[in-house]
Amino acid sequence: MAEQQQPEKQQKKKTIVKKRTADKWKKKSWYTVFSSKEFAAKEIGTKVAEKPENIIGRTVKISVRDLAGQARQQHVSIIFKVDDVKGNKAHSKAVGHSILESYMKKFVRNRNSKIQLTQLLNLPGGEKMLVTSVTLASRVDRKKETAIRKIMAEKINEVVALGNSQKIISELVFGNIPQEIVSVAKKVAPIKRIEITKSKLFSSK
Repeated sequence: MAEQQQPEKQQKKKTIVKKRTADKWKKKSWYTVFSSKEFAAKEIGTKVAEKPENIIGRTVKISVRDLAGQARQQHVSIIFKVDDVKGNKAHSKAVGHSILESYMKKFVRNRNSKIQLTQLLNLPGGEKMLVTSVTLASRVDRKKETAIRKIMAEKINEVVALGNSQKIISELVFGNIPQEIVSVAKKVAPIKRIEITKSKLFSSK
């Protein structure tokens, strides 16, 4: 008799757990996430939560191919963070970007010099941004490497003048900064490739 009661108790527990799970999902709502206006205010994903305020701070990572239809930049992704919710629409702002590590690896050769730079940008309004860029050049000595790194820093620092963090990230992803660096750096050494590999926006607080 006791052996028969045991399976019945276990079955009741499973039924209760399933009911609680179902009840939790009934309380939750789906929210559609949109990119900031600088990125065309497009639908970029969905999130589920019980309350609108629970969506604030959540992130969505989307490739540039899916966001802007640029197949050549499918290795690049932009990260958006929800900062406002109105109804079932969650509005977000770009907080950075990144590229696939495997993408850069295929360009690295033993005969090349890899010059990497990570710099901190101080933006208007107290925000800060870390930007990492990589230049692949023909084998260079320490002096030429320093000169190229200086050119990279100067060109990337110029984006601060745009003021708006959304415009800055857009420029880092879609702009002509790599080409501008090449036009100057090629006078120092032959340049193979330049990529702005990562950016991350954060508050000074």
